[in-house]
Order: sequence, then structure tokens, then C-alpha cells
Amino acid sequence: MKIDRVRTTLLVVPRDPPISDATALQMTAGGYCFVQLRSDEGIEGLGMSAPSHGVRAVIEHDLKDILLGADPFDIEGLWQDMFWRVRGFGRKGLAFQAISAVDIALWDLKAKALGLPLYKLLGPCRDSTPIYGSGGWTSYTDSELITEQLSYVQRGMTRVKMKVGMNFGTQPEADLRRVAAVRRELGDDVELYIDANNGYTAKQAIGLGRRFEEYNIGWYEEPVLADDIDGLARIAAALTVPIATGEHEYTKYGFKDLLTRGAAAHG
Repeated sequence: MKIDRVRTTLLVVPRDPPISDATALQMTAGGYCFVQLRSDEGIEGLGMSAPSHGVRAVIEHDLKDILLGADPFDIEGLWQDMFWRVRGFGRKGLAFQAISAVDIALWDLKAKALGLPLYKLLGPCRDSTPIYGSGGWTSYTDSELITEQLSYVQRGMTRVKMKVGMNFGTQPEADLRRVAAVRRELGDDVELYIDANNGYTAKQAIGLGRRFEEYNIGWYEEPVLADDIDGLARIAAALTVPIATGEHEYTKYGFKDLLTRGAAAHG
């Protein structure tokens, strides 16, 4: 079996109104970059990543020639070839997002070729996993925020997540007010997570974190810039609430640094 076609599709969906978090103040669109890999036996694998022209360009101009004519079952070898192809410009960010989309498509194709659900091919260890409702954008009014968070609970979710760090962490009292309001409306039986999207300094995150802990927070996500591992470690040492991060990490080496330096409890 060989890969005989690589096709990318960029789907961008306008958001009206735009949404905001701590450090992305005007997100006007969402979507995905899809990659479809077809084998010479007509089996197709689908992968996806961020809706970025850059991600699409890396797949089309830097990775496609590695994939065409290759055996789609050779996933580890193809991953290594792609990794070394982008060595000089990609070790984090959009090049790794491109590799990720292709990797997903390869596993999807392999599972279909073998007639297995992907979770069976990967090897499951449990029958179910908990989920949480995520949103709580900083652009929401307090009323919109509460309505959205309650809607997740009404749909059967017992865990929800909201944004803090409004306007690059310049409105801490608003953050505290909104967290208090959501906790009051949810009650004590729903787990509440907060996500600062890199919006605070370490000192600020510690001070606010102590106040957030009063509202029984399940985790405190990305309180500082994702690359500030020392800052994350300081925050983790100062607080009892678990620190979550990893959304902007791409390799086992980066995750090793986060874990060995005590910078995260959840990734």
C-alpha cells in the first residue's frame, strides 16, 4: 500500500461576534486545516490542525513529497522524516501543527485499512473518560458567561472551564468577580477550571491564585507565558490548586522539562 494523494483544505468560519481570551483580544474566525491522505487502494485518512495558511503551506511545500509513494503504515519512520525536514524552522509552532495533522491522518488511514476503530488500534485501557464544557470567553458579559457555563451542566457535564486574565491581566477584580459569580451559580458539586491563556505575570498569578483557591478551583491553566517554566514552577510551589499547561508545548523534551521542574500537574 502506498500514499498516492495528499490534499489540504483550509476551512475558516467567521465568528460574529468575535470572542476574546486574556491574550487574543479579537478572534474573528475559527476553523481547521484538514489534510486527506489517500492510498492506492482507495482508503483515505483524515487529519486536522489549526486554520492557518502557514500550516497548510508546510504540508503542501515541505511534507507532501515525503508522503507521496510512502507506505502509510510506516508512521514512525514518516514522523522522523517530517521532523528532520522541519528541523531548522519548525521545532515548535506551525510546523509541528502541520506534522500533527499528517500524523492524525496516517493513524486514521491505518485504522480504516485494518478495519478497526482507532481507539482499538491504539489500545484502550478504559471504557469512558470524563469531559468538560469549555468556553467562558472574556468577551462575554457576566450574564452570558453564567448562561453558557450553566448550559454545560444542563447537558450533563459535571466539569466546566472559563477564561480569566482579562485584557492581558489588567482587570483582576473583574476576573475575581466573574469566577465568584460562576461558582455561586454552579454550586459546589460542579468542578470549575480556569484558564488565563498566558495573561498574568508570575507574581500576579500567585496573588490572584490564592484568591481563586477560595472558589475551589479544579485547575489553574496557563497562568503565565507557556515558555516561562520557572514562573510556572514558582506558581505551582506557592499554591495548592493544580497548575495545568502544555497547550503550546510540542515535544517530549518540552513536557519533560515541565514535569521534572515541577511546573505542571496537568498537561
